[in-house]
Amino acid sequence: MISRIFQGWLAVLFLGLRLANAGSSEHHLSPLASESFRRDARLWDVCMVDAEFGWAVGDRGAIWHTRDGGQTWHLQRSGVEVPLRAVAFANREFGIAVGGQTDPYTHSSSAVVLLTRDGGRQWLPSRSSLLPGLRRVGLFDTRNGWAAGDPSAMYPSGVFVTADSGQSWRPLTGPGTASWLAADLLDPQTGALAGRKGTAAAVRRGEVRPGEVGRFGLRNLAQLRLLPPTGGWLAADGGLLLHTPDLGLSWQTPPTELPEAAAHFDFHALAAHGEHVWTAGTPGTRVFHSADGGRTWQISPTGSFAPIRGMAFADERRGVAVGDLGTILATSDGGQTWQTQQAGGKRAALMAVFVRGEDVPLELLARLCGDEGYLGVIEIVGRDDVEVAPRSPTHVADRTHEAVVAVGACGADFAWRFPMRQKGLGLDARQITAIWDRANDGRAFEELGRHLVRQIRLWRPDVMITHDASPQGDSPHAHLVNQLVLDAIEQAADPTRFAALAADAGLPPWRARKVFAKLESGQRGMPELTTSQIAVRLGTSLEGLCALPRGVLHEVFTPPPATLGFSLLVSRLPQDPGGRDFFEGIVLSPGGDARRELLQPAPGGIDALRRIAQRRQHIEGILRRAKDDVQTSAHLLAGAGELTRGLEPSTAGDVLYHLAQRFVQSGHWVMAAEMFELLVEDHPDHPLCLPALTWLVQYHASSEALWRIQGEQRVNVQFADGRPVAQEPKLGVRHASALAVEAAEVTEGPKRAAELGARIEQTRPALFAQPSLRFPLAAADRNRGLPKAAERYFLLAGRAANRDAWWLNARSELWLAEPDGLPPKPTLRSARASAKPRLDGKLDDSAWQRAKPAPLVSLLGDDDAWPAEARVAYDDQFLYWAVQCRKAPGVEYPPPQGPRPRNADLSARDRIELYIDLDRDYATWYRFAVDHRGWVAESCWGDASWNPTWFVAQAEDEETWTIEAAIPLDQLTGSYPTSRDVWAVGVQRTVPGAGFQSWTQPAAIEVMPEGFGWLMFD
Repeated sequence: MISRIFQGWLAVLFLGLRLANAGSSEHHLSPLASESFRRDARLWDVCMVDAEFGWAVGDRGAIWHTRDGGQTWHLQRSGVEVPLRAVAFANREFGIAVGGQTDPYTHSSSAVVLLTRDGGRQWLPSRSSLLPGLRRVGLFDTRNGWAAGDPSAMYPSGVFVTADSGQSWRPLTGPGTASWLAADLLDPQTGALAGRKGTAAAVRRGEVRPGEVGRFGLRNLAQLRLLPPTGGWLAADGGLLLHTPDLGLSWQTPPTELPEAAAHFDFHALAAHGEHVWTAGTPGTRVFHSADGGRTWQISPTGSFAPIRGMAFADERRGVAVGDLGTILATSDGGQTWQTQQAGGKRAALMAVFVRGEDVPLELLARLCGDEGYLGVIEIVGRDDVEVAPRSPTHVADRTHEAVVAVGACGADFAWRFPMRQKGLGLDARQITAIWDRANDGRAFEELGRHLVRQIRLWRPDVMITHDASPQGDSPHAHLVNQLVLDAIEQAADPTRFAALAADAGLPPWRARKVFAKLESGQRGMPELTTSQIAVRLGTSLEGLCALPRGVLHEVFTPPPATLGFSLLVSRLPQDPGGRDFFEGIVLSPGGDARRELLQPAPGGIDALRRIAQRRQHIEGILRRAKDDVQTSAHLLAGAGELTRGLEPSTAGDVLYHLAQRFVQSGHWVMAAEMFELLVEDHPDHPLCLPALTWLVQYHASSEALWRIQGEQRVNVQFADGRPVAQEPKLGVRHASALAVEAAEVTEGPKRAAELGARIEQTRPALFAQPSLRFPLAAADRNRGLPKAAERYFLLAGRAANRDAWWLNARSELWLAEPDGLPPKPTLRSARASAKPRLDGKLDDSAWQRAKPAPLVSLLGDDDAWPAEARVAYDDQFLYWAVQCRKAPGVEYPPPQGPRPRNADLSARDRIELYIDLDRDYATWYRFAVDHRGWVAESCWGDASWNPTWFVAQAEDEETWTIEAAIPLDQLTGSYPTSRDVWAVGVQRTVPGAGFQSWTQPAAIEVMPEGFGWLMFD
């Protein structure tokens, strides 16, 4: 029976959430899609079907239409609030607009395709629910066209054609790659594509083939236009413009280089008409034009600062350019002069500069930009897609922009010149600088300073926010950016510095008036933001508004902070009012250059929203207690149905997912599963059902999760007098044949996984195609005695054009069914030990002499001075593994101090991690980590509360450190391995301050299970 106290808490939580939804309706677009917000939405593309009629599309579902050659523009009703990235019309009546959105946490994307047959008076969605997000679209006539964008498991090429006016789409064949940012097709068989990091491809005979663009560094290729019979143009970052003589098979520089001023620009927009070509980008102050195929160039001012994202010309004289802040420019003289026809603002009131997208304080943007109407932009300095390929289908740059727009900001941009190493390497400022120098010809600080000055002068903010300083070296990236931002603010205001930006790029000096630092989590500040406070004009709390955007931005669920602290670093106000609030002392009128018109609160809703604010702290207290208290968790689970009854479905789904994730993180997986099931059953259309279904399938199919819950767990690593005890474990009642789990228990989970899989196949086929779902379902089929069902999927996946890790896993499973030749995956042979090795760190036992070493290597080839290798053996009771590592030069190896702790924080130490995936689902695993001191940590599927018993010995000398370990098999499974068994395993080493090694690829510090190799037992 639920206690009276808990009943009271539950009532408070229930009432608070009911009040939060007072007066709302799921059938209406949110306030963030109102006309006030759409007027300053970033515009991505524009189409001029003739000299008079044109359309432009952008964020928040914005569609603008002109009937007079771009002189006046009117908003049309799209019926959606997701980003629209491209638009095309075959005539004045028939057109297509495409875009998409990112699914929270799974980070797959889904398309929106809108069709009109009456010139945009009515836009209707097409049947395109299976398509991934789209970025480009074109029409050959009223029936035939093409689209390109993100790849997906179902459609790896990311390119599609239609023959029925966009009602259905056929994918082109070709290997998978990153998202296409630029595309153009002359017919369904011929075209060209381009994307990030210089990726290019050509379409020939309806097939996507790799193209060639040469070596152009880290630039993103943003826009292209083909010109029959064989020509075309391609615009890219860093003022790069390329020409093709063969419709995109190869790209080269134009006959004459662009003027030196182009170096100040990143080109995003491109238009071509005969011999004429125009390009523009960031900043939007200039348009570059050639009237003779690139032999001579002219530069024309636009009178606008906002970045230009799209451009279209109806003929050689009449054209339109669109971009940020809802800016629309028009020309009638071939681009020599431009007039601003529409803009939702002229500059940003707020500019935030951070290292990574996940550093962005979404709740602050929700308050300042979403609720108070200040126009805000985000600048991300670092890029994480260089050393390790992005694991998410949607790129972090797109996800960051989508997330900040969803909370009310105007957009986010990423600097392209400054690559980041993996998180967790612990590099210092000197090493970070060296990496940036290598990418910038030794001029990293100069280039980053110039970039920041350019962005400050472009956006002309009053308030800036960045990282706090970290002089002790705890956050070297943040400290570098903090110092560079403070320096750039001074230089941006100095007319003697970067004079070329003013002369060549039209960016005069600008002085920001306030600069704030975002403090580390848990630090108190002034000003300070309580995330549970209500955004009155938006009718919700800040954390409620940010719930789904956080899932778009972050890789894993992260609860919102209770408070966000900031400190005032700089104030240039004549009379400094202090740091009590961000815009205190700065007057920006709603509807002016840097602030949108404010929404009016819903009538009668303010009192209810105020009552919400008083109850939010009680709600969070319930959730925090549920995380740590099993009894409270059980009560909360029992009351979940009543808790959400009568709530608006979107909020009810958010609550259930939030609670389920609390249970996941605390190791209460059975409770998490029940909460996820409730979400899926009661709110099947909620966007968080995708990650919920994925987790449920992986959980029910997982051998590790089954044994984690049902198997006996020991409580510590065994040591005596500082050394491991080389003894046999005491076998519990669940070991060997006596501890075998009942057959019904073993098959119940896989059976439920299969039931969920069948449901997903019928209702969410795009999710069903994901390998991260299908491999667990295949493992479930094997575990319930249906290997042929699994093989059918592997046959299908093995024929895919994508030659990635998942393809290799599928081909390898087919090899296991019918072995022929050598194994297709990297394989560790576990030699059977004739005698138990003495765990002393010497590796002189017979078991290690028989075991073949597996080298660990760095993908960057920077580890010659610190090689490492691993060995594996086993017997009837233990899995043994040993590693020997040479110490990395310049890295400190202090001796252990004090007793060895349980679940030690090894993040700052040279360490080895062993991952064990018993059923080859490449989704769930055991993790055993040991550092150079012999300190250990372990987890099961990310749950650090899993505490198995295992035995560890450590030894070291001046050059090397060695580990021997024995893991009792009954800690892993109830059925011991035989020569027929194959486990998936990963072995990797992280050396903070030096680098990363792995036995297999792909691999990363944040584990990539699809890259695991095999462990075979002799």
